[in-house]
Amino acid sequence: MGRKIIRFYAFFQGLVLSIACVSTALAAPEVPVFSFENPCDVTMTPGQVGPDQVVCMDNNQPQIIKEILPPTGSPDGYEFLWIYTTTPPSAPTVVWYPVNAATNAEFLPEPLSVTTWFRRCARPVGCDVYIAESNIVKIEVKDCTADCSTFTAALEIQQPVTCAGNADGRLRAHPEGGKAPFSYAWNHAGLSGADPGFLLPGDYAVTITDANGCTATATASLTEPAPLQIEFEAFPESCAGHDGAVFVTVSGGTPPYAYEWGNGWGNAPVLEGIPAGYYVVWVVDAFGCKGATEILVSKKCNSLQIDFGENDVEYNPSEGVIIRWVVENERPGSLYLVEKSRNNRDFEVLSSLNGIGFKPEGTHYKFCDRAPLPGANFYRITEIHPATGKVIAPAQYILVENGALADTTVYPNPVVESAFLDFRKPLDAPALVRLFNQNGNPVGQWEVPAGILYQELDLGQLPSGTYQVFVEKADERPEVFTVLKAD
Repeated sequence: MGRKIIRFYAFFQGLVLSIACVSTALAAPEVPVFSFENPCDVTMTPGQVGPDQVVCMDNNQPQIIKEILPPTGSPDGYEFLWIYTTTPPSAPTVVWYPVNAATNAEFLPEPLSVTTWFRRCARPVGCDVYIAESNIVKIEVKDCTADCSTFTAALEIQQPVTCAGNADGRLRAHPEGGKAPFSYAWNHAGLSGADPGFLLPGDYAVTITDANGCTATATASLTEPAPLQIEFEAFPESCAGHDGAVFVTVSGGTPPYAYEWGNGWGNAPVLEGIPAGYYVVWVVDAFGCKGATEILVSKKCNSLQIDFGENDVEYNPSEGVIIRWVVENERPGSLYLVEKSRNNRDFEVLSSLNGIGFKPEGTHYKFCDRAPLPGANFYRITEIHPATGKVIAPAQYILVENGALADTTVYPNPVVESAFLDFRKPLDAPALVRLFNQNGNPVGQWEVPAGILYQELDLGQLPSGTYQVFVEKADERPEVFTVLKAD
C-alpha cells in the first residue's frame, strides 16, 4: 500500500495543502523524486468529492465517491491518486496510504470493516507531484444490528452555581450501556466532552452517540442562589452610654452564615452594649459568597444635643482633618473633649475646649487635627456638664489616604514618657521643635539636624495636661500638634 507518512501542512500558491498527497506519491516507484526547485508552475483548485457515507457491518460495501466539483487551473487535464487513513484526521498524528490503481476522478472503495477517511490528490498532466488535494470523505462503519433501546444517558450535577452571578457550576454526562467511544453534543455553543467545564446558571441538554450510532439525551438545570440580602435593626445609645445594639438578619445565598464585624466587634449577628457610631458587618455564606453593609447607631439623649452637619468632618491639606459641630441650647459650664479613634472603640483625647455659651442659632465650634493617621479615623465630641455628666455625640468617620497626610506625625498620643515625631522622610534642612503648655508658655525645645527621620520628645518630667508641639521648617508654614500628657 506504500510507506507510512506523517501528515503536515504547507502553503503552495495561495492554497493550504496537505503534503500527504505529495509524500504518498513519492512512495510509488513510477513517480519521479519531487524537487522544490522544479515545481509545477500552475495555480489550480482541487475540486470537491463526496458526500460522507454510513455503511453497516453486515452490508459494508460503500457507494462510489463521486466528483461534485472538478479541479481547475490546468489546460491539459489532470491525473489523480486516492489516499486513505483509518485515523481520525483531527488526531495529532495521521498516517495516509495510497490506494493501488485508484487514479480516476471518482472512486469505488472496497468493502470496509472499520470507519475510513478518503481524499483525492490531483496534479496537472505532465507534472511530477500532486499539488492539490480535495476535501476529506468519511465512510463510517457501524453495527446496524445493535439494540439502541438499552443505551441511555444521565447528566449529573457535580456542583451547583455557588454565588449569584458566578459561572462555576459543573455537570458531567454519563453514558449507560452502548459501545465506546462516545461523542457528546451539547445545546450550548462551545461545550464539548463529558465534562464541559465551569458553567453559568441555565438549562442544559447533552446528546451522547456511541460507536454504533445509538443516541441518548439527558437534561439538567443549574440554578443559582439569590443574592445575599443583609437587613438590620439598630437601637440608639442612650445618655447612659454604651447601651446601643444592632440585630442583623440575612437572606439569600446558602446557609449557614458567618459574621465578622469591623474593628474587632465580634462574629455574631447581634451587637449589644455598644456606643453610637458607624459599624460594618461582613457576611459569608456556606459557599464563600460575601456581602457587607454599614450600620449607623445613633445617640438618643434628652439632654444636650450635639450635631455634626453634612461634610463637617473633612480633610484640608493646609489644616489637616477639620471637625465642626453645633451645640443646641448650650448651658454655662460645659466642657468639650475632641476625641479620636482608629477602631471606633478606643478613643484618645486630642483637645478640650470650654463652652462659649448659649446662642439662639446654636453654638458653633471648629477643631483641626493637624496630624491625622493614615487609614480610618473616627472623631467624636464629648460634652461634660456638672448637671448631666457626659453626653457623647456619634462618632464621625473619615478615611485619610496616604497621599493626603501631613508631612509629620506624632505618636503615641496620649503620651506617658516620650513622644516621637515622624517626619515621614529624612529632613532636607534643619528644623526647630518647640513645646508649649496649655497656658502658652514654652516648656521644651529641640534642634533637629537635616537628614533625621524621627525625633524623640521627652515629656516624662512634665505634669499631665495638654501641650502644643510646633515644628518649624525653613520657608514652610509651622506644623502644630496637640499632645495629651498622661500620668
